[in-house]
Amino acid sequence: MPPGFGVPAVNPAPEFTELTTRRLGPVRAFFVRHPVVMDVLVMAWFGIPALLSALVIGTATPGIPLSPTSIVVALVCSLATTVALWWRRRRPVLTLVIITVLAVIAALVTYSTNGLELAVAFCLYAVAASGSARRSWLAFAGTTLVLIAALVWGGASIDMVSISATDDVAISQLSYQIAGATSVLIANLIALAIGTGVHNRRQHVAALIERGNQLALERDQREQLA
Repeated sequence: MPPGFGVPAVNPAPEFTELTTRRLGPVRAFFVRHPVVMDVLVMAWFGIPALLSALVIGTATPGIPLSPTSIVVALVCSLATTVALWWRRRRPVLTLVIITVLAVIAALVTYSTNGLELAVAFCLYAVAASGSARRSWLAFAGTTLVLIAALVWGGASIDMVSISATDDVAISQLSYQIAGATSVLIANLIALAIGTGVHNRRQHVAALIERGNQLALERDQREQLA
C-alpha cells in the first residue's frame, strides 16, 4: 500500500493578499496589480500642464517680463521634474530632494514655482505613505520651508530689479508671492495628511494579512496532524 493511501489530501489554504483582504473596486484593483500605470498617469498629470504653463511663463509674473533664458530654465525644470517623478514610488526621498531643488531653481529664476509644488506634493505623499511619521514630518518641514524661502527671496529680487515699479505693481507682486507660498503650504499639508492615512491603513492591512496567513498555516498543520 503506497504511503498515505486512504488519507485524504489536505489542500493548503490560499494565501491572503491585499486584493483578497480588502474589497477593492475594479479600478483600484487594476492599479494595485499595475502600479507602473499609476506612475505614468502621475507623470502625465503633472507634466502636460507644467510644460504648457512654462511656455507662457513670460506673462505669468505680474509686471515682470522674463528673459528667454528664464523661460528655457522653466521648461528644463518642468521636463526634468516630469522624468524624476518616474522614481517617486521607488525612491521617494531622493526624488523629493531632486524635485525640491528644481522647484527652488524655478522660483529663483522665474519668481514662480511654475506648478512644481504639485510634483513636490506628489513626492511628499509617497514619502509619507512609505515611511515613518518622523521622516514624513521632517520631509514636510524641509520642503515647505525651502520652497517658501525661495519664493520670498525671489520676491525680494523682484523688488531690487524693479525700483521704478508703481505701487500697484508692487502690491500685485507681493500678493503673487503670498499666494505661491500659501499654495505650497496647503498642497504639502494635504499630501502629508493623505500619505499618513494611507501608510496607517497599509500597516493595518499588512497586520491582517499576516494574521490571516498565520491562522491558515496553523489550521493546515492541525489537519495534517489529525
